[in-house]
Amino acid sequence: MKKWILLMMVILAIPVVFALDECLREVAPKDIPCNIISTLDYPNDCTSYQVNLYNDTGENIQNYTMGAYGSSVFCNTSFNITKVGSYVYNISSGDTGSLTVRFGVIDMVWQIAAVMGMLGLIGFCAYFSVYFSRSEQFNRPLMYLFFMMGFLFLSVLMWVVRSVVNQSSGLDGLTRVLDTTYYGVLIMTTLVFVFIVIGFIKWAALPLITKKVDRGIWKDE
Repeated sequence: MKKWILLMMVILAIPVVFALDECLREVAPKDIPCNIISTLDYPNDCTSYQVNLYNDTGENIQNYTMGAYGSSVFCNTSFNITKVGSYVYNISSGDTGSLTVRFGVIDMVWQIAAVMGMLGLIGFCAYFSVYFSRSEQFNRPLMYLFFMMGFLFLSVLMWVVRSVVNQSSGLDGLTRVLDTTYYGVLIMTTLVFVFIVIGFIKWAALPLITKKVDRGIWKDE
């Protein structure tokens, strides 16, 4: 009895497994790549069919060769464009279809939350960096620490914004600006890190070395 129940579960799960990676009419970037699957059993071999993909301006952006979809009688090809927009595909068999790449509500909430969180952390680090630099008991290590953390969070913020814009259509100009800014921030973060390490060595290590030398600990006998 248990074997029959297990067999029925496997049979029922087969169409679910095939449906997991199929491109829906609306698909989120995180669900890509997905498969464009034929709706008919083509008479010829799958590799003899071509798929032409067009964007929302009618430009042919990619061409694919179909392949067999597992052990089924259908053909498929992989769709791997994550940029937000509408797409139309024509199969040489005469079939056509369309799909739209867009962010889901949950994705947008997470992106907004990430941006707001990074802005809050940058403000937090900036405040305490200034606070420890102007306080009566000047604390150089903590000032350096919050200053460096601020630049690290700024790098993460630029990466999040750049990722969202890169996946949006019609923003190629802004994408180039953000790419330049992002790599500029990375370079600045690296320089700040090097500067802070040097400053920390100068502030903490050199006085200790000098003190040991003055005591004759490291002097040549």
